[in-house]
Amino acid sequence: MQAIAPATLDGLSKLAEIDVDTIQKYEDLGLLPQPRLRSGRRTSAPYHQEHLDRLHFIKRCTDLGFSLDAIADLLAVNGGMRTCGDIYVIAARQLEDVRTRIARLKRIEDELAPIVESCPRSGEVRACPIWQALRSQPAPR
Repeated sequence: MQAIAPATLDGLSKLAEIDVDTIQKYEDLGLLPQPRLRSGRRTSAPYHQEHLDRLHFIKRCTDLGFSLDAIADLLAVNGGMRTCGDIYVIAARQLEDVRTRIARLKRIEDELAPIVESCPRSGEVRACPIWQALRSQPAPR
């Protein structure tokens, strides 16, 4: 496979719009295969289209909130040529996690909105309803 141009780590970083440190982290975690070193220098090794494609996959997964461990699981499923059902299990688990986080954020919003709305935006800090609410014990759940 021919190397993408520019074929350096910096070039790959620019093409993928992912910083060099993050790419190296993905390599260290095994999410991105390291290219063969040229002259023993990691930054001069040629990167290929497969590296860019993998970075786009990782970025899409992280944009959807998948953890790096879940991304590793997805990549392992793909490498193992298993079934769509295997991918479904990982994605369904992610969806459930997203829904749990949304529910938690909704509870926070429901509690915080009236506190913020009660503020007159003037007066002493000690009399501020937001300050008072933040200092009080949270409501039992």
